[in-house]
Amino acid sequence: MLRTTRRSVLALGGLAAGVATLAAVSIIPAGSQENPVTVTGQAVCSTAGPVGRYQLDWTVTNNLTAPVADGAIPVNQPADLPPPINAVNIASATESGAFTGTVTITPNPIDPKGTGTGSDGPVGGTTTGTVTLTVVWSYYDGNTTVEGQSTGTITLDGTCTIPTSSSSSTTTTAAVNNQVTPAFTG
Repeated sequence: MLRTTRRSVLALGGLAAGVATLAAVSIIPAGSQENPVTVTGQAVCSTAGPVGRYQLDWTVTNNLTAPVADGAIPVNQPADLPPPINAVNIASATESGAFTGTVTITPNPIDPKGTGTGSDGPVGGTTTGTVTLTVVWSYYDGNTTVEGQSTGTITLDGTCTIPTSSSSSTTTTAAVNNQVTPAFTG
């Protein structure tokens, strides 16, 4: 009986070691509801110059909170550890779809509850379709490095064009001096 118990304990110990090894590298799937990084974007139309052009402006938000000790004081990051705890490091930011390119997000890494931004373009003003920015990121949570990716999209409608006019009009303003003289009748 003692021997069976001992084997069970050893088997459970081996299982626990396997789970601990598995937990050493966490990967959050791109479609996860717990994604700590969000990506948003907008297209800004400029009609200065001979043609209309879009500029694609992207924002990457770190939704993680800064770790605290004793309920209020931020934890100091030891010098020999990877990047600061819960600061998101951007490995790449790549556009695909109606426009392709790479975007540099600054600052990098992004502090907890902070944002990083980047822009790309010019994109032709008549371009239509969806541009997707895929951001590959990682952060150190104090125990392990967590890796994942997040995406954001911008939809271009192709209406960023310089207005054309086929006719001209002239407006004339005339000032009239109306003086009113009271008239008294008898």
